[in-house]
Amino acid sequence: MEKVITISEELYRRLEKHVAGFGDSPQSVIERILDFYEGKNLPTERLFSGPDMGDRDFSKFDFKGNAYGKGRLVLAIVKDYVQNHPGLNFGDLSEIFPKHLQGSHGVFNKESIANDIYQRTGHKRYYIKPEELIQLSDERIAVCSQWGKTNIYKLLRHVESLGYEIKAQE
Repeated sequence: MEKVITISEELYRRLEKHVAGFGDSPQSVIERILDFYEGKNLPTERLFSGPDMGDRDFSKFDFKGNAYGKGRLVLAIVKDYVQNHPGLNFGDLSEIFPKHLQGSHGVFNKESIANDIYQRTGHKRYYIKPEELIQLSDERIAVCSQWGKTNIYKLLRHVESLGYEIKAQE
């Protein structure tokens, strides 16, 4: 059974500003928004407006009085969380920061896997310098450095639920 939902022109215009491909039907737009919030097969197009500098996004975020780019922000958040929750193991942290928040690489991985990826491909997908690694009770981890315009906002919404306050710089 189909339901009819009526929204104001003002709300429609607000949605139009923040969702790519708004020429679609209203139903497909709402489905994309729900997919985003539920972590399902996100579209590759940008869902949020923000600084657009061609293919590169140089957004900066304020976290605890410091400015960070996307990857360094995630590293700072995970480090802070681990520091404030001593005794966490790999499984515990995987539940707090599920893989789907980032995508194919996950928010973090075991140091050995991160180094293996670098050795095999020549591409650093994780922060693997000694000062960037994070020691858990059972494992040393490396935080993923691969954050884009879409997945960073997914992570930010998640960490808000953990009590973190992060603001995008204008």
